Order: sequence, then structure tokens, then C-alpha cells
Amino acid sequence: MDNYKLKNFNIYLFIRIFIFNFVIGYLYYINLSLNYSKNIFFISIIIINIIFIINLLVKEFLQNVKSFFIFNLILDVIFITVLTFFDGGIFQSSLSLLYYLVIITSSYFFYDKISIIITTFISFMYLIFSFLIVNNIIIAYDIFGNIVNYSSADYGFSYMKVFINIVLFYVTVFIISNIRFSSYLKDQKIKKQKILIEDIYKNIQAFLLVFNNEGLLTNSNQIGKSLFNKNIEKNLYYKNILPEKIIEFIEDYKLNNIKNTSVFEINDQFYEISINNIKKDNEYIGFIISIKDITKKREIENKIQEIDKLAYVGKVGANIAHELRNPMASLYGSIQLLNEQNFDEKDKKLYNLVLNEADRLNKIIQNFLDFTEGKEAQFVKVNLADIIEKNVEMVKMLTNKNILIAKKEDCYVKIDEILISQAINNLLWNAVEEINSNGKVSIEIQKFAEKCKINIVDNGKGIPENEINKIFNPFYSKKDKGMGLGLSIVKKNILNNGGDISVASKEGVGTKFTITLPIAD
Repeated sequence: MDNYKLKNFNIYLFIRIFIFNFVIGYLYYINLSLNYSKNIFFISIIIINIIFIINLLVKEFLQNVKSFFIFNLILDVIFITVLTFFDGGIFQSSLSLLYYLVIITSSYFFYDKISIIITTFISFMYLIFSFLIVNNIIIAYDIFGNIVNYSSADYGFSYMKVFINIVLFYVTVFIISNIRFSSYLKDQKIKKQKILIEDIYKNIQAFLLVFNNEGLLTNSNQIGKSLFNKNIEKNLYYKNILPEKIIEFIEDYKLNNIKNTSVFEINDQFYEISINNIKKDNEYIGFIISIKDITKKREIENKIQEIDKLAYVGKVGANIAHELRNPMASLYGSIQLLNEQNFDEKDKKLYNLVLNEADRLNKIIQNFLDFTEGKEAQFVKVNLADIIEKNVEMVKMLTNKNILIAKKEDCYVKIDEILISQAINNLLWNAVEEINSNGKVSIEIQKFAEKCKINIVDNGKGIPENEINKIFNPFYSKKDKGMGLGLSIVKKNILNNGGDISVASKEGVGTKFTITLPIAD
């Protein structure tokens, strides 16, 4: 059922019963003597109230409210027309003014051809019965029960009055219908704009919180959801919703009204907070806060910065390494030629030291060139579990350490097998070097909807908190003989395969490296 039309029908029912009872009751009580007209008015009051009660009872069960509404309007026209015969005739009766009630109602609630049809029906009834009464074809009574007779002298005035009233009927329906229709179009436009704004409001990814001038929440696009581990509900005070950092930012904005956007780190997440005052006619009525989670954006930006940094280091370092490589090769070759000389024990020891250091320097240059230049990736679809299994078996055999695959799921990825195998091998060797004879290295291979995840966990000595963000930087190493390129090459290989790597560590507990790679189509 159309609730809007039912509401309109209810309004009309109560207006009608009030006006009809008042007008007909007035005609009944001013007539002091008992007569035919007075009896008709009394019966009419009873009938109109019975109709009102029936309408109240059946309206809730209607399937077509509009049709029933129109039926009642037509019934009212007939009822008014009949009553005018007992109040001096249709064009002289004060009851004919009730026609305007029907016309105004139909114009206001329907404002279309229905209102024109009802007005035409009223005009037809008014014209026909005026003609019949003026020509004494139908008898009319005054309110005192006396028969009303019309002479030929009344014809001109009577028809002029009929004509004027019919014109007024149509003028009324035209004015009311057009005003109401214009209002309807305006309401529809506002309704569409409101729906559009609400749709935009609800689909904005950020949390929008609207507070009044007392700091109470009046609206939000995330009502009922959780923000900073607190449920968002209306009428909550902003200090009971937001963390201390944001509250201080809001207070500072209220005092200075300068900086309205800032970024905060809360519970290891990054949020961009914006605040703006809400004013009406230059009067402060509240403020609106936008809270946007930019953690992923920050991660992407950091990743881009790392790639740019590695690219810059690689570009500069490659040029230096190339310049060093040729003289280093000559130096290394010359040192080897010296081996043909007969050295005493002291010189021989010095010779071996120089040769070993030259060899080490040569390897550093080669590793750095591998890091900066690398090789073009050759992507093939492989089972990641097989690659890890091969590397685990090899490292386990060479070190005799406790290395186990705790969880294994087949996970097919499209990667460069050599680059990823090199990265896994490097991480396994690092883990083995961190543990003691009773230590353990555990590997987990898990498959998710769109990615494969590898966890390499050791229970070694762990990485200090102040160093964990530096371990992927080129030439950063805490090992005595480390070059500081191993983890940089690992990260580069994984990034070149569309993956990512992260690390979590605690001193005295151990370290966990997590690699993610996209699943092959």
C-alpha cells in the first residue's frame, strides 16, 4: 500500500468530517422549528459520520488507495448536491461552497487530469440542477422546509451566477493544481539531489563524522560501525570517540583555525585527518571530520621510495663498479703471477693475504653488479613448494641444522625460478647462521585467494629494533665478513617478481621473514 497516499486520505477524512459536521450542524441548529429540511440535515449528519467510521475501518486493508480516495470525492459531490436542495437550491445554497473543498482537495493531492475530471463533474452537476431548479422542474426547499419558486425574472441573474461559479471552479483547480505540481517537481528535484548526496555520502571510503556546536555526533556515513575500537553512534561526545592525538589536533584547530589536515599513526595504522567548521549565515553550528586510512597508500609510497633509492644507488654504484672492475682484474692477475716467485715463509704469508683480499674485493664488485644490473627475468609457472623444498634439502644437507617445513600447500606462481630460488636460499642461510646447535628454522607455505605466502622463522638471537628498518639497505651488515648486499638482492629479486617481503623480529626470541607472491592465472 502507498503510505503517502494513505496519509493524504487520512488528512482529507478528518478535514471533511470536521467541516461537514460544522456546516450541516449549523444549518440544523439555526432552524428552530421541526420541518422537512431540518430532518434531512439531521439524517445527513448521521450518514456522514457513518461514512467516516466505515472509511477509518477499511482504509488499512485497501489495495488501491487512490481509487478509493477518488470514489469518496465523487460521493461528496453527490452528497453536497443533494443537500443543496434543502438549502434554497444548488446555486443559492451556501452548501455549494463545499464544492470548493472537493476541488481544492483533488487539485492538491492529484494535480493532474483527475482534478480536471472531478471539477468538470461538479460543473456539470451544478449547471444541470441549476437549470432544473430555475425552471421549476425539480423542487427545492429552503432551510425552513418551504418550497422555493423561481420566476422568469430570476433567469438572467441565476444563469450569470451559475456561469461565474463554473468559471471560478476551473480557475481554482487551475491555480491550485499548478502550484501543487510546481511544488511536486521541486520536491522531486530535492529528493533526487538528497538521494544522490546520501549515495555519495555512504560510498565515501573515509569516515565522515558531523558534530554540532556542543561536540555531539549528529551524523556519520558509518553509523553502527567501529572506529578506533569504538562503535559510532549518534549523540556521542567527540572526546569519547576519538583518540587523544586527534582531540588535541581538533582543539588546536579550534584555537588557531589554520592547519585543518594532518596525518597520525594510531595502532600501527596511518590516518589522514581533516577538519572543517560548519557555518550557517556566518554562525558556527558545528564541525565535520574526515578520517581516511592511508596505511596502504603509505606502504606503496614507501615501496616506491625504496625502489627509487635502489635505482639511484644502482645507477651510481654500477658506474663505479665498472670503473673498478678492469683495474681490479689487472691487479688480481698481476698478484697471481707473483706466485711464480720463490717467497720465504713470511713473504708467502703476506702474498696469500693480498691474494685473498683481492679475491674478496673482486667478489664484492661482482655481487654489487649482480645487485644493480641483475639479469632479465624469465617468468615460468612453477609450484613454489617444490622450489622451497629443494633449497631446504640442500641447506639442511650442508649445515646439518634443524630445518623443517611446518606447513606446506601447493601454490603455483609465475616467477623467475632462479631469482626466487636465490632469494629463498639466501634467507635460509641467514636463518641457519642466526641459530645455535639446538636452534630451529621453520618454513610455512600457505595459499590464499590471490597470493602465496612464505614464512621463514628462526629462533635465533633476533634483530635489534633500531636496526630492523635498515637490513634491506645496500652495504648494511653486522656480520664481520658481510658485504651487506645479501638482503638487498633478496628484496630486489622478490620485487622484480611482483612480490613483497617483510620482517618481524625480537631480540632473544627470533626472526620471521614473510614473502608474498601473486598466484599464477
